[in-house]
Amino acid sequence: MGVKVHRVSCYRWIAARKTEGNNVRLVCRALRVSRQAHYEWRAKHVSGPGAGDIDEACLVNEIIGVHDHLDDSYGSPRLPNEPAKRGFSANEERVERHFSDYGLYTTDSRRMMVKTTIRDLWAPLSDRV
Repeated sequence: MGVKVHRVSCYRWIAARKTEGNNVRLVCRALRVSRQAHYEWRAKHVSGPGAGDIDEACLVNEIIGVHDHLDDSYGSPRLPNEPAKRGFSANEERVERHFSDYGLYTTDSRRMMVKTTIRDLWAPLSDRV
């Protein structure tokens, strides 16, 4: 019986052996991994972020920028309209997911009531009530 190896670490190990000059076909055969699976993993992970990943990162930056600019007052229901004005497409669920992923929250300025009256502490009890 052979030792079970996690596939991702196996693919990384094969890539490391390839940079050392070893034959990928022989290394894959020794680990009982298909070369096609290794090359698919390599194309997906080594090539860097794709266009979708870059668009998602730009959208996140836009959401955070708009959220900060509007003093944390826009939440996931109203916020998708702002990036749409700048050419980004985002629905409420997508914005809500980014809110939870990045710890964003909204503040409701209506609930932050300022107390403007100061009662007279020296007044008799009957006047305080």
